[in-house]
Amino acid sequence: MGCDNSKQQLQPNIPDSQEEGTIGFTETQIDTIRSTWPLLSRNMVRVGTDVFVRIFTEVPTVKELFSSFNIVDVNDLHKMPTFRAHAEMFMQVLHLVVDNLETPYSELNHELMVLGARHATFSGFKPEYFKFYVKCLIQVWELELGEEFILEVRDCWKIVFDFLVDNMTEGYELALRESTTKHCQNGVKTLTVSDNGNSKSQNGHMTSQNKRNTSPNPAVKKNKSACIMDKNKKNDTLCEVKIT
Repeated sequence: MGCDNSKQQLQPNIPDSQEEGTIGFTETQIDTIRSTWPLLSRNMVRVGTDVFVRIFTEVPTVKELFSSFNIVDVNDLHKMPTFRAHAEMFMQVLHLVVDNLETPYSELNHELMVLGARHATFSGFKPEYFKFYVKCLIQVWELELGEEFILEVRDCWKIVFDFLVDNMTEGYELALRESTTKHCQNGVKTLTVSDNGNSKSQNGHMTSQNKRNTSPNPAVKKNKSACIMDKNKKNDTLCEVKIT
């Protein structure tokens, strides 16, 4: 999975076929999620690293996907800038979901499917690993929220985690079914996901546009970037998905 002098692209054909509608949260559920999120997002780096340390402890084979992470003891990972950046960007993905709980499916789930497709470049990654994300997120949320993490709060966040993982899994599986290639540019691997011909790669970032409208949809707060570590033969490189 090296990047040496290669100019290739991973091009899963992410469909935009779901009928528009809300994700399915009630106003009470949205209020519950957004009222607890500030307690979780006040230190995204620490919370994010706690999540991934739990994932790597629960499933050591996931840690082995990262050559640079794999040579470091799991208890020392929080000292690595690349690991901290990876964990923080995962938290930014959750922030994107929280900000867009009323967003039509066809907008928000497309962005999550793109992130899931990114995992198809991991040699040895299995989609069943995603379920451990949910388990470890719930464990960390319980520690962070303490007495605030009552059953109602847990159930609301479980819906968020399931929505996140379900769409990432779908994107991953679509990527495997499509003809795939890889593209490396300036040390940053760029994922181009074809949305019926409208997605493209720009300046090392992946830009995704809805087929019905080539201008950004104001309904989605796309002011975040999601950065995923990608394993290659020589080193781990940061892969940035730009939400524009």
